[in-house]
Amino acid sequence: MRQFRQLVLNLFMALLVAIPNGLAFAEPVPLTILHTNDTHDHLEPFVNRDKQEVGGVARRASYFKSVRDKHPNVLILDAGDVFQGTPIFTFFGGQADFKTMNQAGYDVIAVGNHDLDNGVEHLVEQSRLLSRQPVCANLVDPYKRLIFPAYRMVERGGLQVAIIGVLGRDAYEAVAVERRAGTALLDPAATLKTMIPILRTGADLIIVVSHSGLEEDVAMAKAVSGIDLVVGGHSHTRVEQPVAVRHGDRETLVVQAYRWGEVVGKLDLDIENKRVIRHRGALVPITGAIAPDAEVAKTVAHYSDQIRKIMAEVVGHSTVEFTHRGREKGDSALANLVADAIQAQSGADIAVINTDGIRSDLAKGDITRGTVISMLPFDNRVVTLEATAEQIRAVVTYAASRLTRTGSIQFAGLRYALRDGVVTDIQVAGAPLKPGRRYTLATVDYVANGNDGADVFRSLEPLKKSEDLVRDVFMRHLATHSPLTMPEGRRVDHPEAVTR
Repeated sequence: MRQFRQLVLNLFMALLVAIPNGLAFAEPVPLTILHTNDTHDHLEPFVNRDKQEVGGVARRASYFKSVRDKHPNVLILDAGDVFQGTPIFTFFGGQADFKTMNQAGYDVIAVGNHDLDNGVEHLVEQSRLLSRQPVCANLVDPYKRLIFPAYRMVERGGLQVAIIGVLGRDAYEAVAVERRAGTALLDPAATLKTMIPILRTGADLIIVVSHSGLEEDVAMAKAVSGIDLVVGGHSHTRVEQPVAVRHGDRETLVVQAYRWGEVVGKLDLDIENKRVIRHRGALVPITGAIAPDAEVAKTVAHYSDQIRKIMAEVVGHSTVEFTHRGREKGDSALANLVADAIQAQSGADIAVINTDGIRSDLAKGDITRGTVISMLPFDNRVVTLEATAEQIRAVVTYAASRLTRTGSIQFAGLRYALRDGVVTDIQVAGAPLKPGRRYTLATVDYVANGNDGADVFRSLEPLKKSEDLVRDVFMRHLATHSPLTMPEGRRVDHPEAVTR
C-alpha cells in the first residue's frame, strides 16, 4: 500500500510540472458552473411526472450556449450515468450520447455505474468519440493502474480549476459482478486525500465530479479537506440549493441536478485567493420555452429516425397508469405487474423483480415497444431457481430489509406481513409457506447472481436460464393480458404500505 501511495504521488508530481502556480487576483473572479447528472440517454424531450414535456439534449445545448454568451467564465460538467435508459442506447450503445455531449460543449464527464453496464472496455471504446476522456481517480485495473485520467486541469478567466472524478462505493457495487471484471475500486476519500494537497499547489479551485449519491458526497466533504465543490450524481436527488458542508476553516458546496436532463444545475461562484467567497445556485428547468440547438437536434434525429418506426409499434394497452409510487414501503403497481409477467411466462411458484431494474412509469393507453424498452432497458435474462422454504424465508427477509430504499424487491405469487420489523405470515399461492417443501422462483440474472447486495439468491439452486430478455417476456405478457388492469390488494402488509 505504501509503495502504491508513493507511486501515485510521483505520478501527480510529474503531471504538475506543466501546471502554473495559482495566481493572486486583485478582485474576485466570477465562475459559472453548469452541471447535469444521470441523464440516462434521454436525448429527446420526454413527459415528466407532472405531465410536462421537458428535457432534451438539443434544448440543453441551447441553454448552455445562452449562458456562455452572457458569462465570461463557464464550466460544463456531468457527474456520470450518461448511458442506459432509452432505446437509443439499446440500439447504438452510447454513440449518440457522447457525440451530442461533445457538440453541447461539456468540459468534463465523470464515470457512473451505468456507464459500465456493457463493461469497461465498451466505455473505453465509446469514449474515443469524446474530445476529452471521462475522468475517474479511483477506478483501476488489476495492477492498480488508472483506466481513465484522474482529473483535468482547466483554465477559466486566469483561474486554474482542478476537476477530479470519483466513483462511489454504492454505485460501483450496483454494477453487475460480471461487468466489473478487470476493474477495482480504490477508496474515494483516501484517493482524494492523496491528490488534493498536490493539486492545491497549482489550482485555485478544486472540484470533484462524483457519482456516489448525495449521502456519500456529504460524508466525503466532511472527511476530506480542500474540496471547494462536489458536483454529484447517482441518487437522482433534486438539490435546489447547494448543501454547505464545513470542514475546518473551509466550506464545501455539494450540488446535484435530479435526473434525465429535466433540469440543469447553475452555480455562480466568486473566487478570491483560492476560496469561494460567494455562491448563488439554482436548478433551471429545460422546457419547450428553450429553442433546440439545430446541430445537436440533427444528430439526435440521425439516430432516433433509424428506430422510430419499430419503437412506435403498439404491443399492448392499459386501462390505468402504472407507477413506481410505493416501492420504498412495500408495493408498487408497476413492479407487481412486471413480477406477474415473469411468473406467468416462467410458470414458477414465485417471481421476484428488483425495482431498480424498472426505469420509468407506464402510462394509460397504448403501450409501444419503445415504451417497454425505456421501462426495462437492461439486457437482463429470466432465470428459474429452486429454493427450500427456509431459503424463501431468507429471500423475503432480505426484501423486507430493503423497504426503506428506492431499490426494493417485489414478488408475484407470494405475500408477506411485516410487524415491528419482523417478517410474518409468508404465503405462496395463498397458502402458508410449508417447511420441507421446495419452491421454484423466477427472477432476472442480475438478482440471481447476487448483485446489489442480493447475496441470498446465490445459494439457490439454478434450474433454467432463459435466453429471453425480461422486456421480451413482458411484451409477450402484454399480448395475452391487454388491456391491463390494476392488480388487487397488497403483497406486503404493514402499516405504512402503499399500493400505488
